[in-house]
Formats: sequence, structure tokens, C-alpha cells
Amino acid sequence: MDRFTSSLKQRLLVLLIVGPLIALIYYFFGDAGMDKFKTIFERLAVALLILVFVYMFWLMWGDRKSKARASVWKQRISSVADSTDEPYEDETLDDFCEFTNQTELVRTLELLEQMPKGQRHLKHAYAEVLKKYGGPS
Repeated sequence: MDRFTSSLKQRLLVLLIVGPLIALIYYFFGDAGMDKFKTIFERLAVALLILVFVYMFWLMWGDRKSKARASVWKQRISSVADSTDEPYEDETLDDFCEFTNQTELVRTLELLEQMPKGQRHLKHAYAEVLKKYGGPS
């Protein structure tokens, strides 16, 4: 119920600001003023659309870059670890490599390299890193 009332309040506020503004422009400047207002409004709308598209492509580029970085970490961890069990129950190795802090990944990899062969488990190494240095709970 609160969402509808706040949404309604926002729409009313916009109508109360934009409506009189358009009426004043038309009253003082007539049809020529409305044409100028429409031209300015159209240019602002086009600029806003361009900014939205640039932002979307920037997000996609950042996501692609993040996935590439995660792929490198996955390869490095898989080459060292004997077992790459999921560090958390609902997180895959890809998610772990993509969303874990860079310093935690470095520390986990260093700890894996220090463990004896045959006992290099990612889950245990990451738990030890979190215990020693702190991290998400």
C-alpha cells in the first residue's frame, strides 16, 4: 500500500511542476515558445537515451572484464588445488573467483601452495584465510 501512495505522490508532484510550467511557457511565449520547449525537451530526451546506452555498454564491458579475470583465477586455483569444492553451499567456483576480493584470492592461493599435496582443498584454505584475516560472515 505504501508503494502506491509514494508513487502517486511522485506523479502528482511531477504534474504539479511540469503542468504549470508548460502552461506558463505557452501563455508567455505562445506557439513559438512551445516549439522551442519541445525542441529542448526532445534534445534532452535524446541525450538521456545516449547516456543510458553508454551506461549499459559500460556495464556489459565491466561484466566481461570481470568474467575474464575470474577465468584466470579459476585456472590458477584449479592448477594448485586438489579439490575445488564450493567454498559456500550456493556458490560455484566461477562465482567464487568472480566475486571474491582480490587480496582474499591471493591469500587463498598462497595458502593452497603451502599445503601438502593431496590435502589442498579450496574450501579449507578459504576458511583458514577468513579465520586468519577476517572477511564476509
